[in-house]
Amino acid sequence: KVPELPSPIRKSFLRITITKLQLHKQNNGDSCGASGSEALLKLHGLIPEGDFPLQDLGAAQPRGFGSKPFLAAHKILAQDAHYDISDAVDLIEAEANQGRFPLVLLPVDRKGNEIYCHVYLCGLHNSELVLVDPVPLGGAIQNRGKAGLATEFHTQIQKFPDPDRKTIHVLTYQNKN
Repeated sequence: KVPELPSPIRKSFLRITITKLQLHKQNNGDSCGASGSEALLKLHGLIPEGDFPLQDLGAAQPRGFGSKPFLAAHKILAQDAHYDISDAVDLIEAEANQGRFPLVLLPVDRKGNEIYCHVYLCGLHNSELVLVDPVPLGGAIQNRGKAGLATEFHTQIQKFPDPDRKTIHVLTYQNKN
């Protein structure tokens, strides 16, 4: 059986509380990359559920996918690349089917010429591919299924157009064991 986001869960609208993430949240507005990496490690049981080792660094915490050295210290070898939407969704599904939780960086806001992005976690829940926002306590499902993820990715890219960013930035990983 392929590992999934752990159960039992409590549902409230689209919000989920996952056993290993029930104490997890994003502690401040600029820590989504750190929060996503911490959530990934918590789901694999590599750091305690109530710990925030990256977010506790405050302004010194890595941004985006800059936490790869921290992941490597926990025997997670991460790599990130840009993919077109269909390839990104296929890769995310393949990773989730192998029991991994890839991270995705999506544009979510624009201020002047600057585009701001947010890190999301992907995985399987009830055998369905889900996109999870690690900001609220316990996480929140943002979208479900391959078609739902593809639509969300397309919508975010269209909503915040950037001639330099027409692809989806995905972080995948392997255990170094």
